[in-house]
Amino acid sequence: MKRFSSACRWLLVLSVVVATGCVDDSFRIDKVSTEVTIGQGATLPLGDLERKTLGDLLAEAEGIDTLITKEDGGYVLGVSGDGQYSIGGIKHIVQIPAVKGEFKVDYPEFGLTDHAQKVDEYCDIESNYGSLSILEGETVSVPEGLKVTGMEDGDLIENFDYEVPEMISGIKRIYLQPTLAGDPGARVDVRFLLNDLSAVNGGGHVNLELKAPEGCNIYNAEGEHIEDGEFAVNEFDFTADQDELPFLIYIESIANNSPVENGKIGFSVDLEYHVSFEMTTKSGSLNLIQGPQLHIMSDLAYEDADVVLNEVAILDHMKPENGDVVIKDLPEEITLIRSLTFAEESPLTLKAGGFEWMSEDLAEKIIIDAWLPEYIILHENVEIGYNAEEHKLHTTLNSLRNGVEVDLDALDFGAEGLDPKNGEVKISFAPEIDARIEEGTEVKLSSVMHEGEMTLNAGIEEATLDIQEVCGYVNYEYSYLKRIGLGGVDNLSIDGVGLTPVLKLELENPFTMELMASYSIVPYVDGKIQADRAINTNGYNGVGYVTIPAATVEDGVVVPSSSVIVLGTEASREEYSAEEYIFVPCDIDKLLTGQFPDELDLRLDISTDLFKEVALHALDNYELKYDYSLELPIELNNATGITYEQTVDFTKMKGGNPFEQLADLDYIKVGDVAVLADVTTTLPLELIASADMLDADGKVIEGLIVLPEDGNSIVGSKDGVAEATSTLRLELNLADDGCIAQLSNVAAISFRLQAKGVDESSVALSDEQYVEAELTLELAGGVTADLKALENM
Repeated sequence: MKRFSSACRWLLVLSVVVATGCVDDSFRIDKVSTEVTIGQGATLPLGDLERKTLGDLLAEAEGIDTLITKEDGGYVLGVSGDGQYSIGGIKHIVQIPAVKGEFKVDYPEFGLTDHAQKVDEYCDIESNYGSLSILEGETVSVPEGLKVTGMEDGDLIENFDYEVPEMISGIKRIYLQPTLAGDPGARVDVRFLLNDLSAVNGGGHVNLELKAPEGCNIYNAEGEHIEDGEFAVNEFDFTADQDELPFLIYIESIANNSPVENGKIGFSVDLEYHVSFEMTTKSGSLNLIQGPQLHIMSDLAYEDADVVLNEVAILDHMKPENGDVVIKDLPEEITLIRSLTFAEESPLTLKAGGFEWMSEDLAEKIIIDAWLPEYIILHENVEIGYNAEEHKLHTTLNSLRNGVEVDLDALDFGAEGLDPKNGEVKISFAPEIDARIEEGTEVKLSSVMHEGEMTLNAGIEEATLDIQEVCGYVNYEYSYLKRIGLGGVDNLSIDGVGLTPVLKLELENPFTMELMASYSIVPYVDGKIQADRAINTNGYNGVGYVTIPAATVEDGVVVPSSSVIVLGTEASREEYSAEEYIFVPCDIDKLLTGQFPDELDLRLDISTDLFKEVALHALDNYELKYDYSLELPIELNNATGITYEQTVDFTKMKGGNPFEQLADLDYIKVGDVAVLADVTTTLPLELIASADMLDADGKVIEGLIVLPEDGNSIVGSKDGVAEATSTLRLELNLADDGCIAQLSNVAAISFRLQAKGVDESSVALSDEQYVEAELTLELAGGVTADLKALENM
């Protein structure tokens, strides 16, 4: 048998103990009535129901979001929502393909007329034959051991003449072509010849001294450099019967101080020499026709020259062809581009090609002036020689060959602008270029020589750029349709007559340009459109749209503008006259006239002024955010949809479900049993109560609770502040025998309070007003137990 641990059982047991304690052992219980009734009017707690505010109750109604109490005490219900739309943006990180424009030029002819100077000179050496008398053509007998000496000082003068092109103002040095590969210069062969004297040559000694002309680079046979103005001394011994001695020097280059006159230049080279010899004769016959000589031979062929140039124009305002700047992936909404502005660090590399043959030293001496197309706006930079006012880059060919990095500020396409085709703009890149060698520049002539026509190019290397702003004309058109459900509001049984609703629409504009916003609201009743009750912005300010301010840019970051558009009747204008609102007067009250709509279609159309130039900050995506709220003012008689409902689950009570433990107590009966609901509220509304007992499956136990005949209403607060308390008695309907075991299948109780409107009340509703309840079980008729059954427990 289960233990009945409720307060009722302990009350019954206590009463029996007292009763039996008053009789003696002779008392026979079977001879008297065994039923005892006790505990009339006892109450047992069933549970407290949670306090809920009016705001809580309305939030539970589908379609109703907020409860708002206005400053004037009026009360509105708010239906709201939000969302955002992602609009395709401007791909601000763009790749510009490499640009290369080519042009052909005839290169100037820099060459000198090559006059090879052939040297073949014999120089007699005056000789002294001592006591020997020598007559030319006569044969004499020469004794052995006679000393013959000779000495000669002289000059070898060679003249050079060249025809000079007009680009050359002077020649500083002529370089001679090496006779053989590996030679340090042109060979000069010098030979000491004994000639007829060799017939009596018994051996001797020769001393040859050569003086290098000033400014000439001369090397001896060993490759040693002979300084200007010094003699190169060569001493040789010769043997008997040797008829000649060879000497060798090299002339690498010849200095010149002569000016160019009438396209010609002439100069001389004076090679001084001193020769002496001493010979001991051997005996023999001598017929002296030709005495000792120096024989000097050389081929002095021109190889190169150090020259001074007049100003030479290599390129004269030339423009390349076939080069285009291309920008892709622009949104189709951009209909005309006036300019593109780039981030602070948007480098472009300008480059030239076709001069690869030219030495770095010479390329550094060639001055380039490049007038860039006017649409290219670069950042002023003195260090790299860019003048923004003239659009001119002043640099050297060497720098341009390696690439000159400039900072691109903008591309300005002027008043006519560019019309993008398939999201792409293309414009010719044809800088006007001067290339010149400045007057007085000294170069090696071979370094500037190039034969015939040259194909050159100028352009821009592939670049990654960060577009910050697009100026021009755009055509953004977007429509958004939002269906607002008002089912929860409709449950309040609102009569729309006389209401003045307000619709607020807050828009965040991510564009740095004004937007034109127009909208319409169409009501639906039972799924049918109510076209005659629709409202829109047609006619507003004579244009039919609301202007949404542009976003701003702060420290490079776009700050969306926020605008609150308010649709209301003229009666609401003053309330929304603050600067933060854009008030649009309309007959919005007709939305609610007649049968209250269960749905509204809110259509928002966003567009731009096609004829107004804008500056649009580039973003990868434009997020247009919105919030809407429909505020519905209500009177007290509009509150019939407010419901307070809670369920007490007895199975979760400490110690278990007390009703379940009544199943075996069929020997206990009860009289009148009722659930008492003590309700406390500050709502200024009459509340209608109802309740049901539920079984373990949550099903209603039909007929168990009987509502009172004198009404089931709860009185509301008089002023909406002071608490009003009411007690409602809900009778439990048991079978005629009143057996308490009939309640054993009770698992929970569901308690409800439904608001009933109060006509002509001036008390305002507030979301802080509340309702709460406490439930108890009342045993009005007490508990009747059979003592005989208790004796057998």
